Amino acid sequence: MNIVLLGFMGAGKSTVASVLAEKLHISSVELDEEILALSERPTISAIFSLDGEDAFRRLETQVCQTWGLVSPVIVSTGGGVVERSENLDALRQRDALFVFLHTSFATLQERLEGDSTRPLFQNVEAARALFDKRLPRYMNAADCIVDTDGKTPEAVASIVLDEVHRLTGNRHKTLRPSAMVQACTCPSVPSASTEVCLIWGDPVSHSLSPRMHNEAYREIEVAEQFVFVAAQVQAQELEQAWVGARAMKFRGITCTIPHKQAIIPLLDELDPLAKKVGAVNTVVRLSDGRYKGYNTDVEGVVLPLKERIDLAGKRVAIVGAGGAARAAVFGVQDAGAEVLVLNRTLEKAQALAEEVGGSAYSLQDADVVEGCDVIVQTTSVGMTPHIEDSPLPSSVLRPSQLVMDAIYTPWETRLLQDARKAGATVIPGAEMFVYQGVAQFELYTGCSAPVSTMKRIVSEALEGTWHVEKERAS
Repeated sequence: MNIVLLGFMGAGKSTVASVLAEKLHISSVELDEEILALSERPTISAIFSLDGEDAFRRLETQVCQTWGLVSPVIVSTGGGVVERSENLDALRQRDALFVFLHTSFATLQERLEGDSTRPLFQNVEAARALFDKRLPRYMNAADCIVDTDGKTPEAVASIVLDEVHRLTGNRHKTLRPSAMVQACTCPSVPSASTEVCLIWGDPVSHSLSPRMHNEAYREIEVAEQFVFVAAQVQAQELEQAWVGARAMKFRGITCTIPHKQAIIPLLDELDPLAKKVGAVNTVVRLSDGRYKGYNTDVEGVVLPLKERIDLAGKRVAIVGAGGAARAAVFGVQDAGAEVLVLNRTLEKAQALAEEVGGSAYSLQDADVVEGCDVIVQTTSVGMTPHIEDSPLPSSVLRPSQLVMDAIYTPWETRLLQDARKAGATVIPGAEMFVYQGVAQFELYTGCSAPVSTMKRIVSEALEGTWHVEKERAS
């Protein structure tokens, strides 16, 4: 668990963080210092004057995404961290408690008078307006509020600890005052030698990949060597982000929407399967510094199926014709299956089916799946909030079938519910998500992935339960 200190500039966050770190025998981090290390500017004022506030805020978000995954640590934030909701989301990734150090504006003005290092406090009227604007944001984000006026940093730190103990008890945690030091003495923080892996997407704040990968690193005791973070990269920013990734020698990049195709021209090499599929979701820095693209979505589809059935000679219906469908089509075809592609637009189904010598149908002809051994659903139909929708009528489902859905919210879609009622074996989309992550984990680390741990993290996050199905005959 982390303690994140919020507050306006001059509230004493850095000093209180140091006192708390000493009391708890853990590390503290000053986010402004981390921002300076990234920017290579000599001061925060220099970033504002030379690069602009927007540049500063982008760096701030990047730092939040990194340090939100480190635990345990005391985090001293900048006064403007509440300007972006993604900063707060990132900092909460390790079950952090947010503490707002409330200081009156009069006290802040007295403390900061003549301080030229605070670019946003040079105009008192503007600073007061900024204070009034941010105050409700601090209060809304905070788990507790500590008044600092007239108190020493030591006194404030003691109140913070009392509040932390009270709140952790109310949250039904096992953490007690006597256990605080023990609970905060575990993993170490990233160092200059730590290999950084990221997920790029837009949006990306919802992704479970950082939580899943970082817990897996801890499980096999490589957390000092690897860290996995999320970064929101818009489509128009991809090339700029790629230049930075090469310069910073990131170990791996997980690409999600909208980058799976756009990343390909930027890479040095493509794995043959990724080339065939025409999409990349995993990029790895090779030993010679070149970057190679892979598609682990294929394994995300095929591995859960192979655990339950021998695909050779089986008839497999793929519902959809997008990127996930392409991964499914080529994956099951390579395993020896006969492929049928069903899509709302028949022309798209035909184009994909022709690439693998399969057959194509409109979803209006869904009764063709009655004779299939396996159904893999790859469209967004049935995703939250449209949980009552299904791309297939329940009448085409049979007890002998194996039915997989790429959607993992909800845990069990309407299609899977219908399939279960029909007596079929079902595979939730969460399993596909885990297995594509397993393949990524092994590409990034060179180590065998702790599959059970990764499944546990995802099921806990989604409040789902893995059903143990009886082994199906080959």
